[in-house]
Amino acid sequence: MKLRIKREDLRAIERHSKESFPFECCGLLVGRRAGTGFEVLEAVPAENLKRSPTLFEMDPQFVHLVLSKAESNGLTIVGFYHSHPGVRAYVSSRDAEFLKLWPGVAWLIISATEETIEEKRAYVCEGDEIRELEIEVY
Repeated sequence: MKLRIKREDLRAIERHSKESFPFECCGLLVGRRAGTGFEVLEAVPAENLKRSPTLFEMDPQFVHLVLSKAESNGLTIVGFYHSHPGVRAYVSSRDAEFLKLWPGVAWLIISATEETIEEKRAYVCEGDEIRELEIEVY
């Protein structure tokens, strides 16, 4: 399975990750399912209401607005992104809880510092299994 994302969207997420350091950033991935994977057509940054280095929370009204706009264009929310400030892009126990609440949706995790992007990994939960996705930048 793949997560296909435009280079400019990935760069915007990377900037968001570095600018938010030392706190986690977060956002939504809008697009469509593409075969067995996901095609991201827009990365939408969100405010992290928690302002925490280990947690993120998005405003539910904002998520609803993004979803409504996406659906009016024949798209949907295919995933979420967030950063791990100064630590690897792994699925934490808290991340695993969220993945299980949103099965079949991509999760892009960016490991970042103020100056560098250390790692990018994407995951999806299918049933009780969390699988890593290949990231294809185009």
